[in-house]
Amino acid sequence: FYLWMAHPKMTKPLGTEEARDEAAEGGNPDPLFQFELMNGTIEFKQELIREADGDDIVATWHVKARCRGDFLMTRYPFDSQRLQIAIEHPDYEVDKVVLVPDQEGFGANADHAEGASYPGLDSRLTIPTWVVRGTRVQSSVHRYTTNFGMRASGRSASEYSRLEFTVSVQRVFAPFLLKTVLPLVLVMMVAYLVAFVHHDELGASAGIGVTALLTTVALHLAEASNVGEVGYMVTMDKFFVFNYVCLLVLFSETIATHVCYRITNNVQLAEVIDYATRWLFLPVYFAGMGLIVWSAVS
Repeated sequence: FYLWMAHPKMTKPLGTEEARDEAAEGGNPDPLFQFELMNGTIEFKQELIREADGDDIVATWHVKARCRGDFLMTRYPFDSQRLQIAIEHPDYEVDKVVLVPDQEGFGANADHAEGASYPGLDSRLTIPTWVVRGTRVQSSVHRYTTNFGMRASGRSASEYSRLEFTVSVQRVFAPFLLKTVLPLVLVMMVAYLVAFVHHDELGASAGIGVTALLTTVALHLAEASNVGEVGYMVTMDKFFVFNYVCLLVLFSETIATHVCYRITNNVQLAEVIDYATRWLFLPVYFAGMGLIVWSAVS
């Protein structure tokens, strides 16, 4: 990304004696033109410009960094995330340096309207499986509950001006529906056929059910590898747990009808169970799957 800073010209340097000595030796001529990335690591930084622009001094850098964030995956694959770049001045607190956004470049600190070229982003930028929903740049004050060892200041906390550039993105969930949910539904439709198998064919019904269960587990493990290690249930897991419950219901139906037919000789009850399963299972199944989707996107 590109970062620029500007401040009015001053009649004398600002900073410590060491900073002025460094400037005299051809080093950094302005201690204000420094920044620190607060949520990542800078891998490459190159200063491109440092010159006068009217009554201001402007400096521009090209920066390559690896940023971190707190990404909540609860609604995966229907989740939205915020990608953020946060910078602060490494030395001066908010009473000396305040970082403010470029109002002309980013607008009045407001989210940009959807469907246009978002401020601060290259129009050719694409993020695979994600859609950009907006950008925002804002200034805030970050409070540290320490004086960093400066006991003479008499303060127990330090406050630094922070500038944050945020990109809001939303995951494209169509690939998940095609690659995971659709096969999951097809497996369940095959398992549903046990309701049409004769009550005496327990081996055939059990074979269909076990095959469906193993396929569902394999799909679950494959999709879990895409999410990574998280310590909580995500929406994707709810799909699979619901399908496990449905498979258990079909297994129970198979056992119940076989017991009624072979052990208790209650053929009429076996027929009623089969009839109820054939007519009620699919509406309940698709309603449950729809409810999971609705709860995630609402």
